[in-house]
Amino acid sequence: MKCHPAQRSFVAADWRPGYLAVLADLRRARAASGFTQAEVATRLGIHMRTLRRWENGEGDPPAGMLFRWAAAMGVVLTVDHGANLPHREPGETGVTA
Repeated sequence: MKCHPAQRSFVAADWRPGYLAVLADLRRARAASGFTQAEVATRLGIHMRTLRRWENGEGDPPAGMLFRWAAAMGVVLTVDHGANLPHREPGETGVTA
C-alpha cells in the first residue's frame, strides 16, 4: 500500500491538536502536583531541557514515554479509543493503495 501525500498531510494535521492537548495536560498535572521539571526529568531519566521542550509542544515524546511521564507524577493517563474518530469497518485502514 502507498499513502498519497494529500492523505499523509491530513493524518498529520489530524492527530497533532489532541497530542498537544495531552502534553498540556501533563504540564498542568506536573505543576499541580508540585513537582519541578528537574524532578520529573530525573524520574524519567531524561534531561530537563528535553522535558521543557515537550511541555512547550516542541518535539514529540514517544507514546510510551507519555505513560511513564504520567506515572512519574502519580497520575493515570488514559486513552479513549475511537473518540472523535470517523467510523470504519473492521479491517478498513482509511489508506488507499
